[in-house]
Amino acid sequence: MNSTANNTILSFLRCPHCDHEGLRDEAGKAVCSSCKREYRSHGGKVFFSGEPDDARRLVDAAPNKQRWGLSRWSILEFFKKELATMPEDAVVGDVGVGTGPFRELTDRFPTMVGVDFFPYAPVQVVADITKPLPLRTQAFDVIICSEVLEHIPNPSLLVGEMGRIIKPGGVCLASVPFLHAIHYAPYDFYRYTPFALERLFNDAGFEKVEITRIGTPGEVYKVFQDRFFTVHVLTARFSNNVILQTLLLCIARVVRKIHSLLFALMRPLYHRIPASPEWALSYCVKA
Repeated sequence: MNSTANNTILSFLRCPHCDHEGLRDEAGKAVCSSCKREYRSHGGKVFFSGEPDDARRLVDAAPNKQRWGLSRWSILEFFKKELATMPEDAVVGDVGVGTGPFRELTDRFPTMVGVDFFPYAPVQVVADITKPLPLRTQAFDVIICSEVLEHIPNPSLLVGEMGRIIKPGGVCLASVPFLHAIHYAPYDFYRYTPFALERLFNDAGFEKVEITRIGTPGEVYKVFQDRFFTVHVLTARFSNNVILQTLLLCIARVVRKIHSLLFALMRPLYHRIPASPEWALSYCVKA
């Protein structure tokens, strides 16, 4: 591990065994100066846990934005707007950073610590984020946690940990899906209402919690219409007869096209439908 990068990372760490804050580099290992516990360090990363047995199926690749839907793009805009207001010397922690979908927004911050269970490229601290985080108390000005909380079986613990590691007056930015298909099964546990999010963050010590809804009723309808045809109708086996199956799929494609044209015609009216918390693709949190 590069010594400079190593020292920077180590200064943000806390020993999960004895809670001593600040580890030192000894012969390529991160060592707790209190309990002497050693943690493996390699390639600019400190390992507090091993990767899950089935983690290799999650590809360590740059985010494929060609596959992003409306919700993901809207979430990106939320983070772009909020992070643009943060000073460049802000210390940023990204909990559940993954493959780094927001790297274009965080590259301007000299100090950014990425934490996740798998050693993706942007991760410097490999740890089980369903347990207390191996990070110093009140270490970060900004905390990012995007599309993570639905995958945490004990979310109150993680949000509480974010409340611990953030500096007084710091800002936590988070996002969660709401009306969304199950993903990364079997590690998809929750869908949060605005009321649940407010309670989670309030209980963790965040006093001011702002919830932003992503998606109008018309946009929700369009997303689910597209998914219904793409995932279910156009992949269905309607008949064992090849000719009949081909004919039915052709009809389904025509029906999908008609639905799309009708939506395009009705879009101006759909946009006039009042927004509703019952019809949201995702929610973003600023606390």
